[in-house]
Amino acid sequence: MVKKAVFSVTGCTKAELEAALKRALGFSNVVPIETVNGVVSVQLKVRSVVKSSNCWELKLSLTHQGGWLWGETFEVCAEEDGSALQVAFSRKKGVGRISADVFGFWILEIIKSENPNVEASITHRF
Repeated sequence: MVKKAVFSVTGCTKAELEAALKRALGFSNVVPIETVNGVVSVQLKVRSVVKSSNCWELKLSLTHQGGWLWGETFEVCAEEDGSALQVAFSRKKGVGRISADVFGFWILEIIKSENPNVEASITHRF
């Protein structure tokens, strides 16, 4: 599982990213994840969005038909770097059911739904 993913994002400012993170509260999506029993569809929901210094902390809850799963906590940090925005998504807590790169693409899709000019590519995975 990818614990940290760094994206190079164009067509979006740091302010637009921060606004999208604020709007992500309560957002949910059904995603497939691999468990001991195979692939299961899980509802992922953003239950907390808090700014801490220069980064944002997002707490996610995960539920499926059989009940709830342990949640995940991610940190999102961004720096403007010339023509692109460098955005790092890092998993801080959780067992790793959701990879940082998958979570990053999910958040960036929220931004792309409002601004089709946004383009993102992964520059690093850790």
